[in-house]
Amino acid sequence: MPNTDLKFVKCCICGSMDLNALFPIGKSSLLSCSLCSLQFLSPLPDRESLNKIYEDYYSVWGIDQLDKEISAMKKKTFSSYLNYLKLPAERGAFLDVGCATGEMLALAREMGFDVYGVEVSPRGVSLCRKLFGEHKIKGKNIEYDDFPAGFFDVITLSDVLEHLTDPPEFIAMLSKMLKSNGLMLIVTPDTSSFTCRLLGKYWPHYKIEHLHYFNRFNLLKMCSSHFKLLTVTTPYKTLTLNYISNIINGYHRNMLARAIVQFIQWLPQRWRANHFKINTGEMLMLFKKIECS
Repeated sequence: MPNTDLKFVKCCICGSMDLNALFPIGKSSLLSCSLCSLQFLSPLPDRESLNKIYEDYYSVWGIDQLDKEISAMKKKTFSSYLNYLKLPAERGAFLDVGCATGEMLALAREMGFDVYGVEVSPRGVSLCRKLFGEHKIKGKNIEYDDFPAGFFDVITLSDVLEHLTDPPEFIAMLSKMLKSNGLMLIVTPDTSSFTCRLLGKYWPHYKIEHLHYFNRFNLLKMCSSHFKLLTVTTPYKTLTLNYISNIINGYHRNMLARAIVQFIQWLPQRWRANHFKINTGEMLMLFKKIECS
């Protein structure tokens, strides 16, 4: 276990300093708050280490070889997420934080939204700027003055919240960018999920770049001062065995992982490219911004 001094560490959601060290992830310890059950890394990885991870973050998907297969897969997943939105007849401005290779933005544009994105991976930034325009994509960590107050009707964060160094401050910033009654959709790993409880420290969502891990209770607590909860559910991702093989090969180097990859590669290509839906241990929460008084 890394040497973590808990004396000055506290939970960013409830402020409790009653913390338990669970197990190491990289050079950090995974801590759990005894009061609200938020899990987080301490110390946080330094910015240089994180930037190195994000330099070509999406290559592990296999997008060089399977770009069309993965894009179709992602669109099916994001389409199922967007079905939860309670949308007005008139579409407005839409922001996808962590827009990756642009599938969420493409779907939102088809729905009639004026789309904007934020992405830190250089490859994702370059691709999305070609698809949506230079001025529509912020290629850096978002800041308060990047967009006017009350600018967006919808903001989405799919597999983003766990990457943030200060989630409460980030949510407060997004609330300022949303119009009154604007919608915020979050998909993030759920530590109360069956897969997390079953797999423990081998849960695939435990990664060096994932800094905070939530459950439904503490995520609602974090957002409740700015938002009203509309929907909470277990989402399903559309995946392929090709994609799973690439992810395992990119993140896991043990003998079991190698055996799984070899088995998948042995299967016929039509099986490996077939789409299927699976619960990966995440939660989807849809919020509406509280009316300003």
